[in-house]
Amino acid sequence: RGGKTPRIQYAPVENIAMRLVHALQEDGRVNWTGLHKNTIFRALATLEDLGFILRKAPLIKVLPRAKAFVENPNNRPFLFAEGALQLVSFSVFIEILKSKQIKGGTLLELGHELQEKLKENWKESTSETIAKIMLDWARHTNLAPGVFAKIRKGPIKGWKKKEDAQMSLFK
Repeated sequence: RGGKTPRIQYAPVENIAMRLVHALQEDGRVNWTGLHKNTIFRALATLEDLGFILRKAPLIKVLPRAKAFVENPNNRPFLFAEGALQLVSFSVFIEILKSKQIKGGTLLELGHELQEKLKENWKESTSETIAKIMLDWARHTNLAPGVFAKIRKGPIKGWKKKEDAQMSLFK
């Protein structure tokens, strides 16, 4: 599978984990209704990377960590973080967030720095998308520090000094 870099947001991974565990507790058939094939494959690959499942076509073995994840909603951030931090790319991304936790940074800046540290050759849009996914993971695992901990819209207020502001066109 290549470099084990997260390629899907947290919510679909959680959704698939819940579907797998519920199928195991019921008739063994997973209900894939409403999901795109790509979403299923990316989520399954991620669950395998996190140590929640093992795949050996055509079987999926649900591991105890996945059961604990689904059955203990309060422990989900911890269990997901435990698996995610085993991925070098995610651990490096958390270190980048910690280094920028006061001033912040754009997704593109975070993606570029991650790309450099991992020595990857991603397109600009890819590095930005991966940064967005990892920031989503960091927030769901409660690992996002400082300004990254909460979702915000627009620029960070107050970071510019008053004299740096542009003059108004209207008086």
